[in-house]
Amino acid sequence: MLDYGPSTAIEQEGNAVARLLTPQERKRSLPGEKLPAQGLSVPQRLRRIAQMVPVQVIAEYYPLGMPVVMVSMGQTAEQALQVLLPYYRPVRAGDLLLLRSRHAAVDRLEDVPQPLLDRWLGSNQAFGLTLDTIREIDAILSHYQREAFSNWCSDMRALTVRQSPARSVFWDTMSEAIEGNGRLLVRLLSSLPIAQQTQVLSGQRVILPASPALMETLAELQVKILSYGGEFDLPPNASVWLQGKRTSRRCWGYDGASLQFEGFARLEDMWLSTPKESLAGFQKRLRQTHRELDESRWLEVEEEQISLQLGAGQKEIVDQLLRLVRFRRLPSQ
Repeated sequence: MLDYGPSTAIEQEGNAVARLLTPQERKRSLPGEKLPAQGLSVPQRLRRIAQMVPVQVIAEYYPLGMPVVMVSMGQTAEQALQVLLPYYRPVRAGDLLLLRSRHAAVDRLEDVPQPLLDRWLGSNQAFGLTLDTIREIDAILSHYQREAFSNWCSDMRALTVRQSPARSVFWDTMSEAIEGNGRLLVRLLSSLPIAQQTQVLSGQRVILPASPALMETLAELQVKILSYGGEFDLPPNASVWLQGKRTSRRCWGYDGASLQFEGFARLEDMWLSTPKESLAGFQKRLRQTHRELDESRWLEVEEEQISLQLGAGQKEIVDQLLRLVRFRRLPSQ
């Protein structure tokens, strides 16, 4: 078989798409449908094709390996199927349309089981990042899975920045925790007995026992820091220590924000209560400055800041701040 290259191959399959559909099916559309301006997800597109033709669509779907949303729509069934060609190889048998992933080998390598995603991402009513979540992600996921998961979270923070700034804050902190230095420092913290973990988080300096696991984590941390142009100078024969501090605060919030950046929201951008301000007082103040507030968007907010320092001998090598933000939606009044 001749190798036409990826773009030509997809173009040739695009011609084959026309043969998968009858002339009448190619022109079918969904009159009167209202499409969101930000685009459609892959599952939404698959359902849309099934409604247009109609056929039974069975497709491989790997959330972390496929676009979060795709802007190009395709008005007819033929056009809608063409848009998916960079990701799928379509085959039809009668009323069954089978879509196989073009990059299945990589997609499967990066895929994270849905039950894990469900547990880590929470629900619409309660979501946020905990130290245990970071520990689990570090212990369970491979490098390929973590990288794909982090990139997916980055895409999600931009997608949700206006729909739900609280979700955007969550996606941002999750992405940073997965691939940042903090995950490796949490691994070192978790290697200690519970009593010593408590000492570290109360500000005491605790010596890390020498072990192959410690050296492996330090090597991974060194590669990560050097890849970003930082410095990682570990004095020879010096005892490696960990020190930290944990602080937390609770406040009331509203799932809205005065955004400083278009691509993501920060907690400080959100509409939050002031220290010691009651929920009733916060709601009254916000209603005076913002009209038509959605009563389902009031939040209870908890922020936990964990500062971890890694050093050797008298030298501090890494100073990392972890921000763990959690949200709980309040019942509508």
